[in-house]
Amino acid sequence: KKILQYVTVKKVPLNEVPYYLSAADIALGIINSSLSMEAASAIKLGEYLLMGLPIIFSSGIGNSSIIGKESSKIFMFDQNDSDNFSSTTQFLLNLEIERSDELRKLGFKYYSLDSSFASYRKAIDYIK
Repeated sequence: KKILQYVTVKKVPLNEVPYYLSAADIALGIINSSLSMEAASAIKLGEYLLMGLPIIFSSGIGNSSIIGKESSKIFMFDQNDSDNFSSTTQFLLNLEIERSDELRKLGFKYYSLDSSFASYRKAIDYIK
């Protein structure tokens, strides 16, 4: 319970989101996994990466699990893991809170215009 004293949950207008994210120490993206979400693009994950924020993010959303394996500053939250809260707490306790160029590079790798274009091109070529 002690960690909750440091957590702030706030709903803000869309145009203020970048301001609040720039003040954040860590990003949280918990999304209910479902069959349709497996094929979704985890755009929020890309936003967090491009800001260099350490991340706790749901596994199984688009390619989030693949991206999550590329950095120790990303924790993949598995809803089906009965030990996920303990694992998440351990991740937070071991995490050095700082912006990361490593995470920004991952953001560009997976979410730049060039990588988006390449993904669309690959999908279109697959359909042909």
